[in-house]
Amino acid sequence: MFYTSYNNTDSNTATQAQTATSKTTAKATKRALRVWLENKTLLDGAGFYAGATYTAEYSTGQIALMVDPDGTGKVSSCKRGDALRPIIDLHSVKVAQSFKAGDALTVTYEPGYIFIRKA
Repeated sequence: MFYTSYNNTDSNTATQAQTATSKTTAKATKRALRVWLENKTLLDGAGFYAGATYTAEYSTGQIALMVDPDGTGKVSSCKRGDALRPIIDLHSVKVAQSFKAGDALTVTYEPGYIFIRKA
């Protein structure tokens, strides 16, 4: 486990200033459960640039992602005009180990990490 838990009560203002959050939903598809992250400002701010690799850790109620040059996950990209948009598409049976279809999720972005938790 690379980062077993996230505690948002950290009083370190330098850390808080670099933390951002967003909301999403776990969605069912024919193949598996999906969590889709697409926000260039938030993903780039956490170091998850298009083409970057990461490691994912799945646990009950949380998925943690860590930027990792040896990771097996890869940040996809979609080009719109001249701009590349980073996209993280977690679409596998592993997502169902953490969430159920329709779960409201809070996504916390901090340098090198993304935490996806039940809202």
